[in-house]
Amino acid sequence: METSIVWDDAQKTARVYTASPITMRKLEKLSAQFPDVYRRTWTEETGGKVTAAKYDVVARFVRFGKPATEAQIARGKMLAKAKIDSALKTALKKRHF
Repeated sequence: METSIVWDDAQKTARVYTASPITMRKLEKLSAQFPDVYRRTWTEETGGKVTAAKYDVVARFVRFGKPATEAQIARGKMLAKAKIDSALKTALKKRHF
């Protein structure tokens, strides 16, 4: 599904056009929580179903990230395992075998 971003440097906004249901759901949630930052401005409907939408977004909230390094991925896995191990130990202590 298509998603396009058009930047307006003068207004410091970005207009996001999307036909992606996943992206629309994310932007709908954000526009409900943060209406001053994310605002739906247009929708296209087919058969009563929204098939595309445009949103105006404060430009500084549109971000692109760097890929994680192998070390960061390994660290994340290690932290997740430690968190699970800690939760398991806590649960076992409460059961008093």
